[in-house]
Amino acid sequence: RDVDNVYLTDERINELYKYDLSDRPAWEKVRDVFVVGCLTGQRISDYKRINAKMIVTLTDGNRYIKLKQEKTGNTVYIPLDYRVDDILNKYNGELPKVYDQKEEQHGAMEYTARKRFCDLLKTHTARRSFATNMYKTGASLNSIMAITGHSSEQQLKTYLKLDESEKAMLAAKESYFTKLRAIK
Repeated sequence: RDVDNVYLTDERINELYKYDLSDRPAWEKVRDVFVVGCLTGQRISDYKRINAKMIVTLTDGNRYIKLKQEKTGNTVYIPLDYRVDDILNKYNGELPKVYDQKEEQHGAMEYTARKRFCDLLKTHTARRSFATNMYKTGASLNSIMAITGHSSEQQLKTYLKLDESEKAMLAAKESYFTKLRAIK
């Protein structure tokens, strides 16, 4: 598969979050930072900076991560997922420092190589996973953009990586199809 079309489902993110890596502490730290990326929808430059001091409670009584994005300077409020909270607590409110991933460059040459799914995961996969999973639950593009900081729907749509069966299942939830089932 093309690496730009890979994302992790909510189920896979949860599996990754629960996977015991206590015997490999370096891997555990990288995993934890990546999971935070999958659950916040931010760029690597932003999600690796998330810390407990950014957590605020808004007037709705819910907790959010208030983050000023480096690239755009926009401030976004990200609903605090319990797993992000657990990870922050695990590291006393500060995510561990991990090295940025070096992306492979292959110039203009085309090549085909079979890779394991785990080898297709890149730091940006986290952001793509968040946007796609939020969209699959029926969130509007505007709601997703409010968290990811994308400036246009067109830009955001490049992150939504659904295969044909997932698109069909989303379409089946639309009122047109639910109305047809109710008539039956």
